[in-house]
Amino acid sequence: MHPAAWLMLGALALVACGDELELYGPRTDDYPVLLWVGRNAEAPPCPGDRLDYWEGWAYEAASDECGPCTCGPAACVAPSSLTTYAAIRCDGEGEPLTITAEEGWHGTCIAIDPPVSSERFASVLFEPPALAPQCAPSPPLEPPPISGDFAKVCPLEGSHASWERFALCITPEADGLCRPGFTNRLEFTVRLSDNRACTPCACGAPTGGRCMADVMLYGDATCNTQIDLGAFIDQGDNPCHDVPAPLPLAAVRTVLTRAEPGSCTPTPATSKVVGTVERGEKRVFCCEK
Repeated sequence: MHPAAWLMLGALALVACGDELELYGPRTDDYPVLLWVGRNAEAPPCPGDRLDYWEGWAYEAASDECGPCTCGPAACVAPSSLTTYAAIRCDGEGEPLTITAEEGWHGTCIAIDPPVSSERFASVLFEPPALAPQCAPSPPLEPPPISGDFAKVCPLEGSHASWERFALCITPEADGLCRPGFTNRLEFTVRLSDNRACTPCACGAPTGGRCMADVMLYGDATCNTQIDLGAFIDQGDNPCHDVPAPLPLAAVRTVLTRAEPGSCTPTPATSKVVGTVERGEKRVFCCEK
């Protein structure tokens, strides 16, 4: 018989038996793919240097804590004001005059312009040093990393040798089940955006610490002619000094002689995770064992 006739008979035989054959070929909406699963940083390039077909994640439970909160020390703050009186013992006739340094003053020699005349400067009430009103909380924390398996899907390209680190996969049947030969069912989702944040840390009121200061008063603007000294002024003290010299008050200088910072308790003790990770559609792959 002519070879062409044998070929025709063979084709007819296959068609006739087609209803009885159970061929497990890939059932996909596209084509079989190569799937790699592991840590994101270790993902290999696609065989044949092709671009990724799809990327997704299989998530594990992430921690709901960002980390412990901490508080910096409550530093000692030098006196920044004083009040002069026209009478001794910080009392009596005349209106008292309060002198306050500008914010951020660190105790260096500061001229008083105009100077306080001797008629209004018979006594002085010193302001005590103090702890800073609050401690600085730890800076905002970052949410903990999401631990999970990274999935990289590549087109079916290259030689079999280049598939060594990949699994051959297809999509599941219409009922969601995997066909024989591709029974390893894996689910992944796309991470669209990470909207998580950490609750802020705060600190309670300062406690402990010890602050003491010396306050020097001068009759000249360059702090050379000292009139009086408020020495070892402690926290909570408001000492009044009668001024011995009949001179105007022209400048002031302060020095912290003891500066033991206070401490604060963080509130809350732990920063928590708020917000969610927005995920895209789920993809299911049926892979060879």
